[in-house]
Amino acid sequence: MAGMITGPAASWLAARREELNQRFLAARRAHPRLEPAAALAALEAILPPLAEGDADAPLLSAVYDLVLLHVGRDALAAQPGLSALLREAFPPLRRLLAEEPRFLPAALSNAVERLGPDGEAFARRLPEVGRWLGAGRELAGAGVVIAWTLGEARLREAALEAAAALPARAALAALGVPSWPAAAAPLAVAALRADGWRRPEAAVSPQTLRRLEEGEPVEPIVSRLAALRPAEAPLASWEPLSRAGDFTGFGGPFEVPPVVLDGGDRHRFHLRAGDVFFRLDADCFGWRCEPEADPGLAVRKAGGTMRRAAARLVGAGKLSGGAVLQADGTLTRGREQVKLAALAGAGACVLLPDLVAVTRPDSHRLRLAGPRGAPL
Repeated sequence: MAGMITGPAASWLAARREELNQRFLAARRAHPRLEPAAALAALEAILPPLAEGDADAPLLSAVYDLVLLHVGRDALAAQPGLSALLREAFPPLRRLLAEEPRFLPAALSNAVERLGPDGEAFARRLPEVGRWLGAGRELAGAGVVIAWTLGEARLREAALEAAAALPARAALAALGVPSWPAAAAPLAVAALRADGWRRPEAAVSPQTLRRLEEGEPVEPIVSRLAALRPAEAPLASWEPLSRAGDFTGFGGPFEVPPVVLDGGDRHRFHLRAGDVFFRLDADCFGWRCEPEADPGLAVRKAGGTMRRAAARLVGAGKLSGGAVLQADGTLTRGREQVKLAALAGAGACVLLPDLVAVTRPDSHRLRLAGPRGAPL
């Protein structure tokens, strides 16, 4: 099956001809549309850049099976992200992939498919981050961070942990701020941990970055970010943060306007659309929504009091009374008041100390508002 393949890849194929032919036949039984010509064309493009010597045999073996799988499902043609991954991303990542060939190629391939329309962007960003990695095991963590920044909000906590463990330059590239000084990597992670509704470039000023480049220690700035408490921000600093979800006709999850349920937290929400319940995860990078079992949560109508929030803040001496959201979008907390058009017309709401989420009877989207402070 070597065909027009030359070099180390051809030698590898020739030395294992019988075994590989048997693997091809097994793959064809699983995927009857797998044709030799199509498989050979894909292998000609994908295997040679990954072969530099005998040490690459385990990687070639893993990628061989991956190519047969994707060609047999016609996935390379249907999903541009997979073609970009195998043809463009894998060659510059060869050194890292070869360290864990049984895991990394398949794991990255699965990530591309799970990301759907964002899979191609994921594949093209991997080499940019991979050039800063020292070990193959770091590549999986980098992939988690990249997927998160492409809108996979369910990965938020895992991505924060992974980003903190990456080499500084890799972390910054994965978080979308590759031009920041290396010393700012802990600051980028701390900014996103402190407030998941602001991207690093919105949380950290150019002046602060310049001071870091000039040698100012990063630890005191990280400590200041970690001490930020959005719940203590005055209502005057609140503004619309995002909208999440959409009608199924526009690629969203909701066939009918959803109703937000009274539960969740600053980045996780529970909704009901008709008879179906959903969990929606969201932050500054985007949102993901999936069906879930009935969480057993009530509906809070607009005009209700922020009782859960008030109870927590009264104990801390930060709030003397509850907060109320009126149907016209006016939010009142103690003597503070702010009117946000994005909250007007709410039929149901979630009132947290540091965020308000509402749904409207005439909309398929969840609307979110909260504090957005000035950058450090």
